[in-house]
Amino acid sequence: MISPRYGPIFLVLVGIALIPTLIHGYIGITSDDGRLTNNIAVTLGDFQSKPTDKTAEWVEKRFKSQDWIERQYQDARAPSLLLFVGRSYDPKRLYHHPELALIDGSDFGETKTLRLAAHPDRPIHYLRGRQEDGAALVAYVLLYDGRFVDDPILFQLKTAWQSLFSPKKAMTLFFVSDALPASDIPIEAGRALHLLNLSIESFLSQETAEAG
Repeated sequence: MISPRYGPIFLVLVGIALIPTLIHGYIGITSDDGRLTNNIAVTLGDFQSKPTDKTAEWVEKRFKSQDWIERQYQDARAPSLLLFVGRSYDPKRLYHHPELALIDGSDFGETKTLRLAAHPDRPIHYLRGRQEDGAALVAYVLLYDGRFVDDPILFQLKTAWQSLFSPKKAMTLFFVSDALPASDIPIEAGRALHLLNLSIESFLSQETAEAG
């Protein structure tokens, strides 16, 4: 039994604990910035695109996302590049090894983070595999609340407390795969990173709900 003199304190603590439960459990409040992946241009620079046969059920099951695109982008060179862009209110679904879901049967031995001089605030997660594995190069970028994410684990630790008491915001994954990158061109100047950055710029060019 709780002493009556501790009653107000107890009620305050219970009220604080109920706030995140109501926001995320019962009400499910989310914050929508108004941007949509489907508004990313079908023509990006010299690249023309066509959609893949990925299904909404598959993406929902793997990434908890209803806002996504997957397209093959082709320029004058072969092969085409795969672009996947998806948004989810469950960030871990996007940042936890997206290459394992999107690229079948590939073994990536080299992983690192790149920062291009043109976009120093935009960490690019880069993975390189063997040619025989079917996907020689993967590059992806994570975006959350207008900021690009370098270390997703550290990001979640930093935002954990704030996210308890505020509406959920979507994380966005920009993911490009090149099955046969040119061996004589540095990754920084390659087609994959070029397409990746074009897709990000197209996405960010949309007017946000706050601006509208």
